[in-house]
Amino acid sequence: METVELTWGNVLKIWWAWTWRTVLGGMAIGFFVGLLAGIIAIALGYDAADVTAPIAVVNFLIGMGWSVYCFRWVLSLPYANFRVALISKNIRRAIDETPPSEAELV
Repeated sequence: METVELTWGNVLKIWWAWTWRTVLGGMAIGFFVGLLAGIIAIALGYDAADVTAPIAVVNFLIGMGWSVYCFRWVLSLPYANFRVALISKNIRRAIDETPPSEAELV
């Protein structure tokens, strides 16, 4: 496996892929959750000022979950000249557990 240098250009590609998905999705989710919660609160007779803080907390928690989902999504994407891979620190053990190929058996 050939490694690619961790350049600022590569970092920015990953960061941007994560950022725009997180921000746009978070804004859309936050808008609809806030709107739905506001409509329900008004229908139940609550004052909008009374539900603002709880709605903000719920939106924050949902946003955090969305952010993690986007991060996993971005890590699995192929980029122009690389892809992100998780590699075991114990590479010798991973090699030892790999079954031999037919060419190695002959």
